Amino acid sequence: NFRVVFIDMVMGGMCDAIGLDRVVMALVSRDRKKLVPKFFKGMVEKDLKERFAMRLDEENAFSSSILQSQPLWIGSKLMAGRSYLHTKHLQNALTSKEYFVSPIIVSRKPIGIFFGDKAITKLPLNDQQYAGFNMLAQQAGLALSAAQS
Repeated sequence: NFRVVFIDMVMGGMCDAIGLDRVVMALVSRDRKKLVPKFFKGMVEKDLKERFAMRLDEENAFSSSILQSQPLWIGSKLMAGRSYLHTKHLQNALTSKEYFVSPIIVSRKPIGIFFGDKAITKLPLNDQQYAGFNMLAQQAGLALSAAQS
């Protein structure tokens, strides 16, 4: 399947080229109430897969990124005003205080998110990584939109 191979390639780039420890692609459920993890790449511990399912009816970094179609760099000084989006639920699930979230937008509709962090190596994230992560997420959305039509 082209989509699966393509998503795997994008997420591989997020890990290998950008240098993230772990990357997750999660999609909005049909009822638009939950975020369901679909693909994992990098140093992903087994229990993260169970913890990653998130509700979208509460305000958090994931629901905000989807609703506003905006990428977020949680834990950065630039987004200190949005630190409230890193909820207790997210902290428990992710065990990470600094991470990237980028919406996956297909045909102008946010269908999910990419998540990436360096929770394993505990190294700080940087501007280049944020720019590369968002560019790959955007390109993935464009390619999935093209594949749909």
